[in-house]
Amino acid sequence: MYFKLSRTINEISLHPDGVTSFDLVVQKDHPVKVRLAAEKVEGSGELLRCETSTEVDPNQTVLAGFAALLENRLPDGHEPIADSPLAEHIDPEGNIEPGYVMALWPLPLAMRDFVGQIERELVGAASAVVGILRWRARSLGPPRPLAWGRTEWSTDGSEWHWMPVDTGLELGADDRLELSAAAVADIQELIAEGRGEPLGHALFREAWSQRRGNRRSSLLLAVAALEVGVKEYIAACVPGAEWLALNLPSPPIVKMLAEYLPTLTPPEGDGFAKPDTETLAVLRKSNDVRNRLAHRGSDVPAETLKQTLRAVRNVLWALDVALGHEWAEGHMFPSLEEDLSVGYRHV
Repeated sequence: MYFKLSRTINEISLHPDGVTSFDLVVQKDHPVKVRLAAEKVEGSGELLRCETSTEVDPNQTVLAGFAALLENRLPDGHEPIADSPLAEHIDPEGNIEPGYVMALWPLPLAMRDFVGQIERELVGAASAVVGILRWRARSLGPPRPLAWGRTEWSTDGSEWHWMPVDTGLELGADDRLELSAAAVADIQELIAEGRGEPLGHALFREAWSQRRGNRRSSLLLAVAALEVGVKEYIAACVPGAEWLALNLPSPPIVKMLAEYLPTLTPPEGDGFAKPDTETLAVLRKSNDVRNRLAHRGSDVPAETLKQTLRAVRNVLWALDVALGHEWAEGHMFPSLEEDLSVGYRHV
């Protein structure tokens, strides 16, 4: 059987002067093909669509369940629906109203488990690719980038049907990327190496998304993102110390950045240089504010948060550069007084 998921990506689009579509393969439990492509949608402008697809041979029980759905009837062993809203679309004999998108919960357990596995593989592959794209392209956006879309199934790869679902999502688009062939090659290489977006960057995105509505949470997450990024860097440089780096409490972060990290030799790249005085001062202040928040719940001044976010993100990019990701050099803030540009840019 064939399965595919199609979703638009929040806050990213591709400029026509760059690469506007490309195909990748991500290895999950099954190989998943991932296609990213620019798309014009009437009334919505230009969006970035991500389509993931895979081919899987279900067991006989699951196959029989999909065969029943193909005939617009409930599979054997389904949950009772007599007292549910579904009774408006399914008669007492289990015949499903043509065109009705079946909910997941009434299906037999084996089908629910199988659909869940397929959804996780397809969504996981899409999220992994988009995460690497945003990392490589210096794009922020929301913690959950996958927006509106649908998952479908087919027995022959030509006639498609909605996968049983229970939820929906919203869409949006901001970043306009003129994607270069070199960036696409970087993304494919990172996938082939089994890399994903670093956790420090993912946590930073959560911090960034809360910068206006909850400054305290934003600062706490930003400092946590920095600590995780430092631990990941230590683990990459000193494989034997990976467990200690990732499991023990963090030593003073500013001292680590200034005195310890510059002494490490990464497997690739030129290593980490001590941050400038201004960055260290901002991070020292941020750590003090974080400690006060933990004990007294005090407020976070807006300007303190802005400088913290810029300083943390610069250090995360500097750690990437130190590990050999030369493209990260162009993503750094030129100063801690202004944000990076958004919208169109060449990547």
